[in-house]
Amino acid sequence: MDEIYRISPYVLRRDVGTDREEVVVAEVDGVQALIVCVSEEIADSLLCVTYVDGMEATPVTLREIELLCESRELCLVGLFGLDNGEGLDLFALETLAMVLEDAV
Repeated sequence: MDEIYRISPYVLRRDVGTDREEVVVAEVDGVQALIVCVSEEIADSLLCVTYVDGMEATPVTLREIELLCESRELCLVGLFGLDNGEGLDLFALETLAMVLEDAV
């Protein structure tokens, strides 16, 4: 039986200037991916191990994820925490809407 997850997307971000921000991006198999945590709890636990001063867990919408990816020229999103709070699952940005719809 397939498991159904409730996803509340969060990214880790911090302001680095009045009009600039940093978000967590990881390189997976040579490709950059925006890291999106599947819940606030998962985001907080990832925040504890990143040790980056000023980073905060911030809830995001699908549109905000798309804008973050577009502005950084990223085509992959890594959903962190789908598998019982562990692991990173990669999805093409174009398929993310379907993944989020199926998960809710």
